[in-house]
Amino acid sequence: LVGRVTELNGFYFLDLSVFDTSTGNDNLMAAHQFPVHTFSRIEVDEHNLSIEFFKSDWIQSLIEGNRVRIKHEKTEESILITASTNELRKFVEKYSDDEEAFEDPISLSKTYESF
Repeated sequence: LVGRVTELNGFYFLDLSVFDTSTGNDNLMAAHQFPVHTFSRIEVDEHNLSIEFFKSDWIQSLIEGNRVRIKHEKTEESILITASTNELRKFVEKYSDDEEAFEDPISLSKTYESF
């Protein structure tokens, strides 16, 4: 698993890629059946990391309703965006502040343990 952080439109995004699907978390690997990138909006402070993934059904609704034009393919279970990096960047920038576009945040907190 490789992650990169980038800033778009004043928000930080985490770009995750899985290169070896033979080991690791089954749910994460299932989401990466193809060599793809998964983008999530993140917020970081001194003790917390908040991760918000794009809603798959929200993206699917945009595409099927012809409200957005972005290169994609339909799979049995979902839509796979196949746009170029530039097209994807424009899409993410356009919807980066749309709260409807994101799942509820996953919050991770730093904990302190004594040994």
